[in-house]
Amino acid sequence: MEENEKEVIDTVEETQEVNEVEETIADDAPSLEDYDALKKKAATLEAQKEHWRKKAELTAETKKDNSPVSLSDEQRQEVALIARGVPESVIQEAFVVAKAKGLSLNDAMKDPLIDSYYKNVKEAERKEKAQLGASGKAGVYKGVDLVNAVGMTEEEHRKAIGM
Repeated sequence: MEENEKEVIDTVEETQEVNEVEETIADDAPSLEDYDALKKKAATLEAQKEHWRKKAELTAETKKDNSPVSLSDEQRQEVALIARGVPESVIQEAFVVAKAKGLSLNDAMKDPLIDSYYKNVKEAERKEKAQLGASGKAGVYKGVDLVNAVGMTEEEHRKAIGM
């Protein structure tokens, strides 16, 4: 019986080894959930690929249509005046004079009427700026002598200046 026992033990050990190999193979084999997840991921990637392809086509079409805009001489002159800081109201008056007299916008800006109007607008702006204070706060802080307040803490300084 000893031989039979050894054979049975060997058979059991071989069976256990085969079962372990089968379990290892079964663990490595993809399941139905893995297949579904991969299928979903592939569909998502296809959709993204299609989205970016369409976006690239639209961008290419847009670049073809973005040729330089051609401005008329009048528009170029207006842009130049704006760049020089001429107020919009002066430019509008210059347009009126240019149309009335049949001049270009630059020639209308040299007209004595527009020149005078431009000087008046600049003078009004200068006077308005001169009337504005440097800041919104008053120069005196609630009767506290900040010049001689050497021993004040930071908190006392903040209270004194209203912060």
